[in-house]
Amino acid sequence: MVAEYNKKYFTTKFCPLCKSKKSVNYGKCYKNLYSEIFSKILNINEDVLLNNFKNVKCVDCGLIYKKKWFTEPVLKKVYNKYVANHPKGWDALAERFNKKNLAKQIELFIKKPKNSKELRSLYSIVESIIVKNTEEKKLKKIFLNAIMKKEINTVQKFKKKTVSMLSEPEEYKRFSGFKSKDLFSFLEMKIPGLDSYSEIGCPLWGMHKIAKKRGIFTIHFKSNKNLYWGGNCKNKNLSCYKKCLKLKIVDKLKNKINQKISYVGIYAYLDHIISLNKFLNSIFKYSKSCGMIIEDLNHSIRPGMPIQHYTGWGTKPMKFLAKKFNKKLSYQFKKINPSGNKFYLIH
Repeated sequence: MVAEYNKKYFTTKFCPLCKSKKSVNYGKCYKNLYSEIFSKILNINEDVLLNNFKNVKCVDCGLIYKKKWFTEPVLKKVYNKYVANHPKGWDALAERFNKKNLAKQIELFIKKPKNSKELRSLYSIVESIIVKNTEEKKLKKIFLNAIMKKEINTVQKFKKKTVSMLSEPEEYKRFSGFKSKDLFSFLEMKIPGLDSYSEIGCPLWGMHKIAKKRGIFTIHFKSNKNLYWGGNCKNKNLSCYKKCLKLKIVDKLKNKINQKISYVGIYAYLDHIISLNKFLNSIFKYSKSCGMIIEDLNHSIRPGMPIQHYTGWGTKPMKFLAKKFNKKLSYQFKKINPSGNKFYLIH
């Protein structure tokens, strides 16, 4: 088993961003759906897996990365077979975010509280509910805590009140995605003459529609199917790309463009990339600026780094990145922060 296990990961000998060999321990990853999947593929106990795939922090540029990381064949299995559909992408269409489905998910959880799938599904819906006052904020916290601790009596007690709280999903979270007029207005303010807009990664949850409504040329670059969703990402036999028929979609960044586009959005995608500098060089070859939505590793909802992310980012490595490409860095857009994400604009 050990020999087979060793063929499925590689050791990172230096920082993927600045090439420094100096690093300090940052801690291990938390359990989630992907730690279950990777442990199954590697045929190794989940706790052993989490102990082996610890994170380190580069002393020089501040990037957080994994000393051991999975090979592309392993990652391809995850994103094309085991979790072929991008859950957050399809959920951003909000088909599951309604009172009827919440009530159903609560009942499923009550029947099977030890089922990790039912727990995650219920938690994700409740976590995205907008609270209107202090009382609702307190109730939401109690309910989420009861889900995690599998306190069935508490879940039963507050079921009706929690369901009644559900209206629109909170911005920048699972059931709303990143389609934000406020964020787009921030881009327009920071990027004079924004006349072309693009994204790379998931086509379902970004701001393409906002850009098109404002008369801006839009284009979407397909993700690397070995590192991310897209190859077999379907819902009701409809692929995520065919779902966006009115969107110009091209293969990754290999598409020939006559002139540089104004902006490319890299939303919850950068932390999946292995060949980091190669990817970033291609980004700035085709685009004048880029905006990155990154999971905040210090957020109170779930501090730490998940197993499925190769890198973790903060302000220090973003400053290094901006300097590397002789660009400015803006990170004043704070409305996204409560969601557990941060937005960085390099322009």
